[in-house]
Amino acid sequence: MEIPRQRNTREENKIIKEESGDDPWNDRPNKKRHKDIDVCWVKKNGDTFYGYKNHIKVDAKSKIIGTYYASDASVHDSQALELLLTEKDKGQTLHADSAYTGPHQEATISEHKMINNVHEKGRINKPIRSGELSAIYIPDPSTLEDRSLVRMRATLIKDMTKFKQRIKSFLYFYGIAYPKEFERSGSHWSKRFMKWLNEEVSLQHDSDIHTLKILVQEAEQQRKLLLEVLHKIHSLASGEKYAKNIASLRTIPGIEFITAMTFLTEIEKIDRFENTDHFAGFVGMIPNRHSSGEKDKNGEMTFRGQDTLRRSLIERSWVAVRFDPALMVSYLWLY
Repeated sequence: MEIPRQRNTREENKIIKEESGDDPWNDRPNKKRHKDIDVCWVKKNGDTFYGYKNHIKVDAKSKIIGTYYASDASVHDSQALELLLTEKDKGQTLHADSAYTGPHQEATISEHKMINNVHEKGRINKPIRSGELSAIYIPDPSTLEDRSLVRMRATLIKDMTKFKQRIKSFLYFYGIAYPKEFERSGSHWSKRFMKWLNEEVSLQHDSDIHTLKILVQEAEQQRKLLLEVLHKIHSLASGEKYAKNIASLRTIPGIEFITAMTFLTEIEKIDRFENTDHFAGFVGMIPNRHSSGEKDKNGEMTFRGQDTLRRSLIERSWVAVRFDPALMVSYLWLY
């Protein structure tokens, strides 16, 4: 039961905690009438409350309140049990939640000769034994290590894109136009393009020249790291662990070895999914759902799921649609 929150000074709160709460505000009787020195703060489930707590005992048959006890909000439920039980409760069954468990509470219930029917917290091992809960899947440690390498490639590609954007932004800022042979975006970042950046771009000041040089060196170093990771992934793909499955996956239109390696390291075992809906939920290729009362609305694709795998599958599906007539027919039928 919440009450209006009081705005006391630190000195006033100190006096109240020392159980001499009648002393403040004696010279201001009107203000004193609005002060409650018995109330207390409590925090439960992340929410803060200021007020009192009502402890009540209700008859199970008549639903009538037999006894009650009011305390400040900080008093735990179990501390008021002894104050709620009376001699008339002898032989009755006590129903309560798990807050009333513990040796002291059990002794209080036995002292009043009541039947203890306090509900204890359920143990997680019971639903696991009964099959109500299923354990999470933990990939093999070697697969986790391989997955880190594949994910590192995706991270390096993102970083490489940022470096390229910085160089282009620098050129655009200083009004440097591309030569005719580099007007097409597909011709950018070749060896000839990098040579043009290093040797032929004309700038007036040494600071600008040094800045461009650093940007180009960052891009070149990032490219070397990307090639190194790519060679490592090629080496993994040709190994006994992945070679057979990669060959099978590459028979699917649009799937190449990088996508196959992403799929195998993220999934590891496809049979751990009960059905295609379970797999789609894991990847995140399902719509958002907004439910309220009788309204049930599907939104755009959910942001949850395996982002790396989802992005890879979507990109490969666009490639497959362009080259596979049957998939193109299905795409046109859906859209």
